[in-house]
Amino acid sequence: MFWNLFPWISNKTAQAVYPNIYLPKFVYENLQSKNPNISHVALLIHESEHIKRQKRMGILKWGIQYFFIPRFRYEEEIAADVPKLRYLKQNGGDPNTEKRSKQLSGWLYLWPVVYSEAKSRLEHIWNNL
Repeated sequence: MFWNLFPWISNKTAQAVYPNIYLPKFVYENLQSKNPNISHVALLIHESEHIKRQKRMGILKWGIQYFFIPRFRYEEEIAADVPKLRYLKQNGGDPNTEKRSKQLSGWLYLWPVVYSEAKSRLEHIWNNL
């Protein structure tokens, strides 16, 4: 499985590596149900945006920048969050900007920004959708 190739990546997180999206089993199974969880659909939208951006830029160039340039990594996550947040807003979902800001400013993304910057940016996006 994908997780075995990259042991530092949790099998509880989703990953997009053009042209594939890797989802945790519980998310994949939920998406196959008649009434998938809104947050799982939003996650798939987020990862799909990464795929589009990787295709446009080229996976090698995108990957190098994502792994080695913290600001690029942060901006790519924000760019993928926009359609996710739009979907959540249109469907009465919770943006959970506090949790997402902690993720974006934490170890998972190798601390590209401080919490307050991520929180402010996400709230601005949410309020302007």
